[in-house]
Amino acid sequence: MSRDELLAWVAERQRQHTERQRQVAEVTASHEALRAEIDPRTRRGKRQAAPCSKGRRVTQPKRPGRKPGRGTFRYRDTPPPETITEPPVDVPVTLEAGPVCGGPLEEARVDCAYRTELPERPRPNVTQDRVQVCRGRVCGPHVRGQHPEVAPDQYGATAHRLGPRAMAAAHVLP
Repeated sequence: MSRDELLAWVAERQRQHTERQRQVAEVTASHEALRAEIDPRTRRGKRQAAPCSKGRRVTQPKRPGRKPGRGTFRYRDTPPPETITEPPVDVPVTLEAGPVCGGPLEEARVDCAYRTELPERPRPNVTQDRVQVCRGRVCGPHVRGQHPEVAPDQYGATAHRLGPRAMAAAHVLP
């Protein structure tokens, strides 16, 4: 290579090197900008904040809670008289004087309050059949009493059996 060609080649390499440095600086700057944008988002995802928080506050926020007169609330209907199974219980006022003034009290009204409760777990009906067994004095075999709800072989280890309703309930259970 001649001296002029060598200088031209070196100048071209320096221009390429400068161009690469400019590209690296550009990519580094864009990388830093993206990193600066990603960091707050990752930090925001790791801290506990409201799910709808956008990071800026409303200047005049609405008051929390349900507004008066809004919503689906309605008073529960009183149960029909035929569903009330217990006699009413009178709940008298135990104070003898007004709590503020100390004066006598007079009846204003009677409020009705209702409670609906499930009955206790029902107890099963267990019936003991006392089956009489006799033995012949002359011939010796035992003779048992007979009842339509007692099976002929229901004695000893098989003396306890379940009734038809208990069997039906057992079939329904998982």
